[in-house]
Formats: sequence, structure tokens, C-alpha cells
Amino acid sequence: MRPAKYCVWGLIILGLVCGIAFGFNPDRDSSLVGCWKLDETSGTVAYDSSTYGNNGVVMGNPKWAPGKMKGCLDMDGNGDYVDCGNPSLFNFGDVITVAVWLNIRTVQGQWMAAVAKGESAWRISLYDTNQRIHFSVRGSPNYEAVNGNIVLGLNEWHHVAGVYDGTAMKLYIDGVLDNTTALTGGMHTAGGNLLIGDNPQATGRYWNGMLDDVRIYHKALSEDEIKVIVKGIWDPVADNPVPKDGKDDVPRDAVLAWTAGPYAKTHDVYFGTSFEDVNQASRQDPRGVLLSKDQQGTTFDPPGLLEYGQKYYWRVDEVNGAPDYTIYKGLVWSFTAEPFSYRVKPIKATASSVYKATASLNTGPEKTIDGSGLVGDAHSTNTADMWISKLNVSPIWIQYEFDKVYKLDQVWVWNSNQNTEPLIGYGAKDVEILYSEDGQTWNSLGTFEFAQGPGEPDYVTDIKVSLGGVFAKYVKFDIKSSWGGRVIASISEVRF
Repeated sequence: MRPAKYCVWGLIILGLVCGIAFGFNPDRDSSLVGCWKLDETSGTVAYDSSTYGNNGVVMGNPKWAPGKMKGCLDMDGNGDYVDCGNPSLFNFGDVITVAVWLNIRTVQGQWMAAVAKGESAWRISLYDTNQRIHFSVRGSPNYEAVNGNIVLGLNEWHHVAGVYDGTAMKLYIDGVLDNTTALTGGMHTAGGNLLIGDNPQATGRYWNGMLDDVRIYHKALSEDEIKVIVKGIWDPVADNPVPKDGKDDVPRDAVLAWTAGPYAKTHDVYFGTSFEDVNQASRQDPRGVLLSKDQQGTTFDPPGLLEYGQKYYWRVDEVNGAPDYTIYKGLVWSFTAEPFSYRVKPIKATASSVYKATASLNTGPEKTIDGSGLVGDAHSTNTADMWISKLNVSPIWIQYEFDKVYKLDQVWVWNSNQNTEPLIGYGAKDVEILYSEDGQTWNSLGTFEFAQGPGEPDYVTDIKVSLGGVFAKYVKFDIKSSWGGRVIASISEVRF
């Protein structure tokens, strides 16, 4: 019988927006020409996450703060704004959607600009003291705008989207059409730098409050597409894998879990040890890795126990229900099963004696566990990187303590490796290995002969002693003899 398995359950998103726009991803739509999520949390750059990379420069002294969608900028109405430059990319004159999450702290004056290209171009602003929104795509001499009817409360988050489709300007508040004004003949393109929190052609109309997730689309988004942005759920694929993507040391009896995509009715699970197979497999070409098809739940129990140290790849495709049964291919995640054994570092090393412990030369026992002299698995010939006992002081021993009791698999030992080692023979030779759970009662694993170090740079040890899975908090090397025959011993490094 298999042991009980651990499992962290993914969440199934049940509530969906009515009229949701299937297939529309606000972050990946080709019409997205600017997207400033304002999630940076620090610094003076507001990064454009669209494919165009028109990063903004944070001006004044706004504060990075928690926002509606992760982070935001909190502006005090006194010189705070973001300058996104004036690339020709923003000078389109046919259709547009400007979207922003905004929060009004206080109203100062008749106008406060949220996002603006200028008075002679397009802009979204707060236009009167009653906290209503103004959206315009034309300037002087024939100003054309649509003004909102909805009064926005102070200190509340609201999503605002201005849309021009070539026939009308439309203003949406929280995904609902607030007002519309007929307009043909296109937009005005003359303007200044694109600013977030001010108007480049009517400066001083600073925003007092918070702004978040500013988006510019060279497209007239539909109401359903705007609802997707407002809802904040637009990726139809599975998410939040358990174990996390790239995780190591995953238990061999792990159960996989994930968060379902918002439209999924069932799930196809691909699982294997080949990235190419898991990435390229499909229902038509399962490649032996489609292990669960049309399953209802958001967990998957791999067959048998995972192999020690094996890297696995997995993918969950989300399958829509009737009538289309669309399959959304998921991302490929990976994890690595726990190794048969893993390194355990002692927290303390003590010894029977120390040759020298001065500022100029320290040969204390801690040198055998601090990694000094090791580059990868190769050890140096530097005396200061090794433990050396005092001459003619016996018995000779070195002891290691762990933070708790462990089941120990093996120990690697780098013996003494001074460049004179072949002549002086300080390296430990006959060594009894003892272990204890409490430091009082000791048991012996036997006496082992440690090979002599070569006294050469880049010494890679071949001393690897099996500890047989004993349970211990303490391990002691009782050194019976050294290679030179004198009452002295030295060890460079140990690794459990």
C-alpha cells in the first residue's frame, strides 16, 4: 500500500463575468501599445510591459503603494507624474482605448489629469468638483469630449476606460457604459508627451490620489473586453502549480495540484521526464505522457513513487465545456524529486587539540566544515584551510555536531593536503568513526583507512565512507594513527 500523500489543493474559480470575451488577453493583445502596471515598488522608472518598452520616468515625489492590481503610484497633487515620452506610436488618429484604475483622494480645482497626451490630442481627466470623468480625442479649435454621469466616491478604486471607434466616444466606469457621444472624422494627433498624472499642454493639473494599471490600445475595445480588464482574470490556462515550478526536493509520494483556468470544465494532464514530449504532446499525439484526459478535479497523483533525484515535467491543458470544447494549452512546469540523500552541514566542529589558533594562522577544527580551500570538489594546499592537531598530544579526535538527529548516508573526507604531505604524513590514516544521538552514548561503525592526500592543488577526495543510515546528532573521528607515524593528525574538509 502506498503511503499517504501530501496535497495542496488549487482553487477553482467559479464566478465568471457575464458576457466575458473568450480569447481576449489584455496583456498579449496585439493592439496593446503601452502598459504601465506601476508594480515596481521602488525607483524612478515605470516600466512599459507592452512589447514596445516605452518606459516612463517618475517625476516629483510620488509614493509606491499597494494598488488595485498589485502596486500603484500614490500622487499628492503637487508635481507628481510619470513622463512616458512622445513616440510617434501614440499619434494614431483612427481608434483608441485608454484605460486606468484610479482613486481620488481629494478634488483640487476643476481639472485633474489621469492620463493625457495633451489638450490638442486625447486625455482622461476628472473634469469637475462633482468627481465625474472627461474623455476627449480632439482639441482646439473643435473640442470634442464625452463627460461622465457617474459621480465617483473619494478614496474608492474605479476602473475608467475611454474608447473611440471612429463613430463615437464611449466612457466606461467599472466595465459599464456611462455615456457616449457621436463623433466621426478621426482624432487629433498633435500633442505633447504622454503623461500619467498630469496634462502636458495644461500643466499643473496634477492627480491627487492613486493611479494603477494604465493601458493604451490602438483598438476600440468592446464592452466585454473591458470587463475582462476590470475582472482581472484573462489567462484561460491553469496556474499556481503545486509543487511550484522549478522546485527541488519534492517528496516521492507528492500529489500535483493547480488552480483551474476561469473557463475550464475538465483538464488534460501531461506528465513525464522529457521536456520535448510534455511540451509537444497533444490528444492527437500523446507521446506516452498524456496520463489523464478530461479529468474533473484539480489534482493528479502520478503513478507509483517518483524516482530519487529525477527531474519531471508536467502540463495541464484546460478544456472548455459545450459547445466549443476549446483546449487551452498550458505552460510546462518542472520539479525534481528528493535525492536519495542530501548534504547535511554540521553546525559545530570541536577537536582534541589545535596546532595553532592565531590571527596569522588558524588551524582550528572549524576549517573542516567552512568550505575554506574548496572550489567545487577540489581542495587547495593552503595550511590555513585545514585542521591540524598539536604534536604529541593524544588521544587525537575531531567531532561534528548537527542541529538535530539525522539519518546519515555517507561522509566524504578530504585528508591533509599540505604540499609537503607526502613527506610529513600528517593525514589521518586509521580512523574509528563513532556516532551518538545525545553526545553521551556512543556507537562505533568500525575503523577505516583514510587514503593519504597527494599534497597537490585541486585535490579531489576518494574517501567516501558509508554511514549506513544511522541516526545521529554527533559524529566523531577517533584517529588512531597518521600516515607519517607521528602523534599528530590533519584533515582538510568533511562533507556529510
